[in-house]
Amino acid sequence: MIPSPDSPGLIGGLLLIILAPLAAALVQTAISRTREYEADRGGATICGQPIWLADALTKIHQGARQIANPAAEARPSTAHLFIINPLRGGRLSELFSTHPPTSERVRRLRLMPSRVGGGDITRLARATGVPNPGPAVRHRGVTGHW
Repeated sequence: MIPSPDSPGLIGGLLLIILAPLAAALVQTAISRTREYEADRGGATICGQPIWLADALTKIHQGARQIANPAAEARPSTAHLFIINPLRGGRLSELFSTHPPTSERVRRLRLMPSRVGGGDITRLARATGVPNPGPAVRHRGVTGHW
């Protein structure tokens, strides 16, 4: 049987078998990173102060880098369950990471207006029946409720 000039052939078939799952994984992780950015935006809108979320992410990131997490390293499929990517790896592993770089998440949060959304956590607490979150707190010159 003579292969037609339009068929991918054996080499093309092998390349497709190898590259299709890689392409699917890249798309899947890109969607996951996009959802992380949306979650950050939503959290900033709820609390009304994106700078607070940026500061919290920075602290969590610094803490995560100081503590070894062998359980997460042994099971990389659980990485999406963490707030910050628990895996240590090079540039290639970042390509397949479900989390965007923390520095980029923080940068985007810091670019948001200092007050976004409703931001009134006391009003939100009343609406949901949660007890008063506490007295007003000053944070970098901005008064808000914790």
